[in-house]
Amino acid sequence: MIVCLKELKQRLSFTVRGSSSQAREGLKRHFSELQTAVTRLLTERLSVLLSEVDVIEQDSVRPLDDCQKLIEHGVSTADELLREARHFTLTDPMVTLAVTPLPETVSGGVGICKKTQSCF
Repeated sequence: MIVCLKELKQRLSFTVRGSSSQAREGLKRHFSELQTAVTRLLTERLSVLLSEVDVIEQDSVRPLDDCQKLIEHGVSTADELLREARHFTLTDPMVTLAVTPLPETVSGGVGICKKTQSCF
């Protein structure tokens, strides 16, 4: 009977070890499949979120681009007008006279007149 018990113990020990080995392999396989599925889902979610950020970025940058174009156009127009005004003042003698400082004037009575003239 002792021999039978030893043999039974060896068989049970072998069975337990085999069963636990199968359980380990099953757990490893199951968690590996879970890890693969979770990684795939996380990768897909990341892709969706990055696409949403791209759309938001484009929607946010567009008004800034429009504003920049408007400012550049305004600056360009102002620069062009300034160049035209300089050209105009340099080529038109009447404008040159108009922007030359007048002799010293005095306020008197009704209006402003030159010191050498009589005021009304």
